[in-house]
Amino acid sequence: MLTASVPDTVSPRVEALIRRLAWAWSVFFVLFSTALLVQLARVDALAGGAKARRLFPADMPTWLHLVVNQPLVHVVSRSGNTVAVLGLLTVAVWLSARRWNWLPLLRAGATLGLVFVVIVVGKGKIGDALNIERLEWSSSVLSGPATTVAAVGLLTGLLLGGEFTGATRVAVWLFALTMILAVATSQLYLKHDLVEVTASLLCGAAMVAVVTRLITPADVGTIDRSGQ
Repeated sequence: MLTASVPDTVSPRVEALIRRLAWAWSVFFVLFSTALLVQLARVDALAGGAKARRLFPADMPTWLHLVVNQPLVHVVSRSGNTVAVLGLLTVAVWLSARRWNWLPLLRAGATLGLVFVVIVVGKGKIGDALNIERLEWSSSVLSGPATTVAAVGLLTGLLLGGEFTGATRVAVWLFALTMILAVATSQLYLKHDLVEVTASLLCGAAMVAVVTRLITPADVGTIDRSGQ
């Protein structure tokens, strides 16, 4: 029977690449969020809602329009439901293969499953399908991208944070938090108000807390390689 040999540390080259990418994306997310918040403040729309959706290029200084424009805001917002999810799954697969342990994959799968159920309920689809009035919530009760990116970002930070120390861990967490901020501010710009976005972020964080509490290292075994 073969036993898995798990390296104690990530190779310096891989760690340096992860650190540089995390810092680069963090800088972009900070610039994007700052520009978006400045523009929303200029038109008294920091709370989000209809007024924010009516922003046009004429409402902005030229330098702000380079960052705050409908195509880019939509791309950042939708990345919370697509790129962020794929990123979490990639990280979970990599860590499970590296550790020969199911924990990262199980936590990622459970978190994404919870996100899907909560968003579907929050959008009222379950209530509509089952004709249950108490579940027929407004479609604006939760922001799908904000809820997803909060859960995905925090879990990614927790998973990768355990692999690194020092500057790399700081860079990973900064990337996760600035990504959450960027998607949250884009939701203020597009349709959701501040209360809804805040509730969505708290909901995503709560799901990560539940999953990490229920699925612990003691509950998960290692990947069986005996057949190799």
